[in-house]
Amino acid sequence: MVDNFTVGHQAFLQACARFSVMTPNQYLDIMKAVKTKYFNDENAANDEDAAVRKMVDEINAKLIEREIDQRLNFVHYEWDDVCVEFLIFCNTFATIGPSPIANEVECNFMKSIMEKILMSDTHSITIMSAIQLCSTSSQATQSQATSKKITKQRAEELLDEWENIGYFMATGDIITLGPRAIGEFRDTYRTKFGDFIQCCFLCNGLVLQPKFCPNDQCDAVLDKKCFNNYVAKKKKCPACKTDWKEDA
Repeated sequence: MVDNFTVGHQAFLQACARFSVMTPNQYLDIMKAVKTKYFNDENAANDEDAAVRKMVDEINAKLIEREIDQRLNFVHYEWDDVCVEFLIFCNTFATIGPSPIANEVECNFMKSIMEKILMSDTHSITIMSAIQLCSTSSQATQSQATSKKITKQRAEELLDEWENIGYFMATGDIITLGPRAIGEFRDTYRTKFGDFIQCCFLCNGLVLQPKFCPNDQCDAVLDKKCFNNYVAKKKKCPACKTDWKEDA
C-alpha cells in the first residue's frame, strides 16, 4: 500500500509545480513556509537546505512508488557569472515534442535551436541566429496541412517565453541552454549529441563551459564547481594526476 502524501509534501510539491525553475532562495523560502505552517517547527528558520533535500527525497520516493514519471531534481548550472543549483519539477523521460507549451512546429523550432547550441564549440549561439532558425523549423513540417510558419515576431516571443521558464539562458545577444533544458533533456542530449558535449569527470553533469585537463592525452573535463573544489586545492587532474596549474 502506497503511503499518502502528507499535507507538508502536498504543499511543497504544489508550490514547486507553480514554478518552472526555482532558485535556492525560492525553494528555501517555500520550505520555511511549509515547515512553519504544517510542521509547527520552532526551528523553522534553521537548516532549510537539509529540510528541502529530505523533502525532495521523500516526495520522489512516493512518486516512484506511484509509478509517476515526474520528479523534483536539483540541477547544478553554470554559465558565465551564473553558478546556481536550481530545483526543477519535470518529467524524467521527457522528449522534445508537442506539449502544452508548444505545438509541433514550435517544438521543431526549439529542437533546431538546441541542436545548434549543442553542436557549437561554445555551446551558444546569437539570439539573431536562433530567430533565423524559425524558417527552417517551419519548412520541416510543411507537408502537413495544419502546419503554420513561425514569424520572426513569434520566434522572438517564444524565445522570451522559453527563457522565462528555464529552457534557455540569454546573456546580452548570446543564448545557451537553460537549467530546465539540462535537467529535463540531458539524457536525450547525451544519447543524440554525445560527440559534441562534455560531462564533468567528477559529478557527471553536463558542462556548458568546460575546463579541460592540460594533459593532451587525458580526456578529463570539469565544471567550474568541481574544478574549484578539487583542482584548485590539489593542483592535479583527478583523472591522470597531471599538474594542473590553471587558475580557478
